[in-house]
Amino acid sequence: MTPITEVLEQMAEALQQLQQCQEQELAAIVERKHQSVAELTTLKTNLLDQLSEYDRVLAEHPERQQLTTDEVLSERVAELRATLSDVKRQNDVNERVVTRTLSNIDQLKHEIVRHASQARGDTLTYNAKGKIR
Repeated sequence: MTPITEVLEQMAEALQQLQQCQEQELAAIVERKHQSVAELTTLKTNLLDQLSEYDRVLAEHPERQQLTTDEVLSERVAELRATLSDVKRQNDVNERVVTRTLSNIDQLKHEIVRHASQARGDTLTYNAKGKIR
């Protein structure tokens, strides 16, 4: 079985890569690099899968009690939890930026359609969610 310290280091590396991925994702969103966002989303999914696997390995590890009883290991776990918290906060920021960007695009679309309809004298048709068809 893999030593518990090695699993913690693999987890730390994956979390670090996830942080970097999120920073790149935010930049790609802001710069409207849609292909990069899609690629980074795939990478994030793979990293999250890795982290889930490391978490499972830790939960089943015969030395898992050391994570709370050993001072060095418990400090490492605390560091990993802090990093995970940072990752979650950055994910929330990225999500808000995406939501705001999509909202702005939707508003712009409505304005363009409204102006085009007024110029042609057309009326608009909406779907059940209030979106223009």
